[in-house]
Amino acid sequence: MINEMSKRIHLLSESEKVIYDYIIQNPNEVLKMTVRELAQASFSSPATIIRFCKKLNFDSYNMLKLELAKELKDHESLEDIDVDFPKFQSKTNIQIAREIASMEKDAITKTLNQLDMKVIDQVVNEIKRSSGVSIYGNGFSSNVSQNFESLLRRIGYNVTRELDNSRMTSWATTCDSNNFSILISYTGFSTVDVAKILHKRNMKFVSISGNFNNELKKLSPYNIQIPALGEINAFNRVAPFTSNTEISYVLDVIYGVLFNRDYLKNSAKLQNSLSLQEFNPNQ
Repeated sequence: MINEMSKRIHLLSESEKVIYDYIIQNPNEVLKMTVRELAQASFSSPATIIRFCKKLNFDSYNMLKLELAKELKDHESLEDIDVDFPKFQSKTNIQIAREIASMEKDAITKTLNQLDMKVIDQVVNEIKRSSGVSIYGNGFSSNVSQNFESLLRRIGYNVTRELDNSRMTSWATTCDSNNFSILISYTGFSTVDVAKILHKRNMKFVSISGNFNNELKKLSPYNIQIPALGEINAFNRVAPFTSNTEISYVLDVIYGVLFNRDYLKNSAKLQNSLSLQEFNPNQ
């Protein structure tokens, strides 16, 4: 199913690509969602979901879910499973805790092994030269980027974080040309329209994505790849665990290198920020 869907990506509109991205990252949740619930989760509308299904040759949303369920079972060979955490079924709490620890450690190790520190260094240089930092991403990507936004603000950077489709393209069109942008998308589809706008404006930006050969990667002046098992395994039921860990790790590395460039100055800014927060916890 996913291979057939990927062949028709070029037919999808900007908002429909966001739906595709959401399904890839959250297949188990989608199986339990109504049209309206998926529309809300992907910042679209029920009508857009129906058009999306038609463009991908599904007669209805229910047909899409049936094919999705079939593919999940075919590729994982699991029966009578819990759709949320299939690999954890019938295991004790400590076994689950250990497996999650093992998955996250493995995800970080694999990300480190393919991390290009020259690109990290270039990205940090661009952030330091910029008038501000703009972060683009929705779904799980938006949650992961929230902490990074907070860290940058604490050491004095002007940061905007755009989450929904229309605001992303609007901000990309109107933001200061000296802004540096960070585009986060595991499959590379949800932020490609933003990349096109930034590319046309000749602006600097980095994309963080799975190691798929996609348009986002080709448009990006800088690209940081996180490990991906390939399109078939993009439906892995626990993929959000590992992809979130990988993206968080990359953002933490960028922050760590950036902080270290002006360690004493940034330490003072951070201490001042934490003191103000302690004085006014609602800030």
